[in-house]
Amino acid sequence: LKCPRPKKNHGGSRRAEMTVPYVHLLSAVRPNRYDVRFEFQKLGADDAFKGSLKADLDLLTQTRTVELHAKCIQVHSAVVMLQSGEKLQMSEAVVQDASESVLLTFPSAVGPGSVVLECDFTGSIRGPLSGLYHCDFNGIAGASTHFEPVYARYVFPCIDEPAAKAHFKISIVAPSALTVVSNMPEESSRCLEGVTEHVFAETPRMSSYLLGFAIGDFSVIQMEPGKSPVPMALYAQRGKEKMGQFALDIAAYSLDFFEKFFDQKFPLPKLDLVVPPAFPIGGMENWGIITLTDRALMDETASLRKRQGVANLVAHEVSHMWFGDLVTPSWWDDLWLKEGFASWVNLLPLDAKYPEWRVWDSWILSKLYGGSSKGGALEVDQYQATHPIEVAVNHPSEVQEIFDDLSYNKGSAVVNMLYHSLGHETFRKGLSEWLEKCKNSNSTTNELWGCLAAASGQPVAEMMTSWTQQMGFPVLEVTSSVCGEDWEISQQRFSLKHVKEEKRMKVNTWTIPVSFRHGDGGEGEGEERTLFSGCRTKIPRKGEWIKVNSGIRTPLRVCYSKELLQKIVKSGTALKAMDRVGLVNDTFALVRAGMLEPSVLMSLFESLLATERDPLACWNP
Repeated sequence: LKCPRPKKNHGGSRRAEMTVPYVHLLSAVRPNRYDVRFEFQKLGADDAFKGSLKADLDLLTQTRTVELHAKCIQVHSAVVMLQSGEKLQMSEAVVQDASESVLLTFPSAVGPGSVVLECDFTGSIRGPLSGLYHCDFNGIAGASTHFEPVYARYVFPCIDEPAAKAHFKISIVAPSALTVVSNMPEESSRCLEGVTEHVFAETPRMSSYLLGFAIGDFSVIQMEPGKSPVPMALYAQRGKEKMGQFALDIAAYSLDFFEKFFDQKFPLPKLDLVVPPAFPIGGMENWGIITLTDRALMDETASLRKRQGVANLVAHEVSHMWFGDLVTPSWWDDLWLKEGFASWVNLLPLDAKYPEWRVWDSWILSKLYGGSSKGGALEVDQYQATHPIEVAVNHPSEVQEIFDDLSYNKGSAVVNMLYHSLGHETFRKGLSEWLEKCKNSNSTTNELWGCLAAASGQPVAEMMTSWTQQMGFPVLEVTSSVCGEDWEISQQRFSLKHVKEEKRMKVNTWTIPVSFRHGDGGEGEGEERTLFSGCRTKIPRKGEWIKVNSGIRTPLRVCYSKELLQKIVKSGTALKAMDRVGLVNDTFALVRAGMLEPSVLMSLFESLLATERDPLACWNP
């Protein structure tokens, strides 16, 4: 919805006429604690609400102004209390359109140092996914929040940046007939005239976009005591709550799994799942109060595919309780890591709980190759017009543009590559050390690489930078050397649109962890690994053929010489199912790119797919 132009408020607010470039407000003001009280008399679309804020702030310089993020809300009055006890009343509030903020001006200078800012404000309930939005509970009005990436500022004044972590103390006044839930357990409540005030416990330090609450005609199911690390419940529209039992069970299993995997206890006293009737995306990892789409609700007749989709969604959001919430990216440049990691690590508990699902094979088909969705990492990244997964974000308005398949799918693919390169225990050790070092704070991609490098002794940053900071991915060309003693492997960027080398700005190379199997080993035997950088390398020949990228652990294509491909195909069942799928998918892509003749693909179809019996491998690229 288009935000209406605010009118001059009671405190003398006016709108700045000049636009200014975006500036990180955290460079001038550091929040420590927010105490926010909301009053809701009605919860219909566009209905107004009142709010009051008490914020403990550190001002880094002496100034007459305090700037906070605020959009589509009006600040009516403000007072700042100095350490001396002196109070200064706001003289005016100026709305800054370009920075989506309000500039509070005081009659004399304040700071540097700690101050307490108190203000009264009003706002309105908005459309979907932009702050506080209306929900219809079968004719009963309710509301829910969605603050990622920069929508907390639509609901209360704050420093709405991921690095501006603070404690939040939330109080909500709402109609007494409705249920109110938030990040933390309810500490107390008191009945007023037709409404109830709900006071919630103070949160640990966290980012503003992870704050959440929901108000509505909810019914609840609770996890049985002892079956989850902390008390857990699921809130859904009345009459639908029992359809959330599967989602709640997956959340409880995942929470317990991740406590062990990350070697970090879940730091909050409870975890709730909330399913409002209007939530158009899959889920949101508000710390302690995960929001889910109503597609997460199902009955006993739900298909296996439906169950798998819900399990993926729930485990993804639960993993964010550590990777994203406990440790949060310093800025949106590192969004890919938060989302890519969660899209990978959510498969670990599902594989442990449901090995028959073959979640890693399904991940290869859907998230790496794309299948029928055409959103796989190799599918979206094979065009010249792609972009690196690490993207500079210069303004919050750019953030939504990078919530795409590259962030999620290629991000998860390079994390999977790194995991297999370092090994399970080494990877887990480095990750656990990073979480312990950075918990309740912020971090960057490079800090994580540093912890993983320290745990492994490997050049993690060098390898990963080649995958995250440049576009595209490599194709490895594999041939036999002239003398026949080695396999020669060269790399170049793969693209559907052929670009002559002399027209390129530079030669693209990647530092590639390559797994391979020689033709004289049985299934699962004889696998070796090497780290390949530069344009060319050699591998000593140990058999009649070599399968490069065995297990499909690195997001790349492999182009074999015609003779070598024929020998690999003749090996038949010596290859695992996903390796056979990889041969077909790579060959199909190479034909599209003009690197192989169509007859090679047809021969491969005849030799492999005609006799394929694995239900996942019987797949059309």
